Amino acid sequence: MKSVFRKTLIVLCAVCMPLMLSAKEHEPIAHPHEFRIGIGDNIFDYYPVFYAYMPDPVSQDPYSYYGTTTEQMHEILMNARRYSYEYSTYIPHFFVGYQYRFRTWFSFGFQLDMNGKQRLFDVVNGYGDRCGSGILRTFNMAIIPEVKFTYPSKSQYVRAFSGIGLGAAIQVEQDTWEKERYLEGSPAIQITLVGIDFGRDPWFGNVEVGALFEPVHEIICHKLLSLSIGYRF
Repeated sequence: MKSVFRKTLIVLCAVCMPLMLSAKEHEPIAHPHEFRIGIGDNIFDYYPVFYAYMPDPVSQDPYSYYGTTTEQMHEILMNARRYSYEYSTYIPHFFVGYQYRFRTWFSFGFQLDMNGKQRLFDVVNGYGDRCGSGILRTFNMAIIPEVKFTYPSKSQYVRAFSGIGLGAAIQVEQDTWEKERYLEGSPAIQITLVGIDFGRDPWFGNVEVGALFEPVHEIICHKLLSLSIGYRF
């Protein structure tokens, strides 16, 4: 986990430092600080094709297992355990962010993104019979430093921008059947294809279209669309 954070931070600094050092505005920015809080979709989590399945029963032909008697095969089938998932609850992406505007076209900051889900599942044996149930709870969190590039605009009320960020993500899973907890980490990449700010300082609204990539997770792509409100000072 520490190596993931260290490597992503080094890469981001190497990319952003030249921009920040060269971003000295001749005229001061009126409201250089920006805070945002928002919500994003988790549309890919709703596709059951990625998770939900009923496992095929283990072959009940004792002769397919060399040297296995019928009684031994019956014992194998009775003790086999597999999951059959059924989704129930999803927590959308909630995020907070901060940006410092070095120039009218360039800003640098970070974003903290969180989401999760709770999945119900049945435990079945080799015959396909239900022999128990459990809950798999998943919590994801990503810390992403990011840069944004604002496009020139004559309007004081609408501004368009794009951005990219590179950070780190963690995933915590709790399995109530196995009574175990898992922790994994990975890089996280936030790509904002296009974003639009509405309103005049200090308050504004925001809509973004892009993607959040977290390779360690079962669903790699997250948060295609997000909405937020912010304050500049």
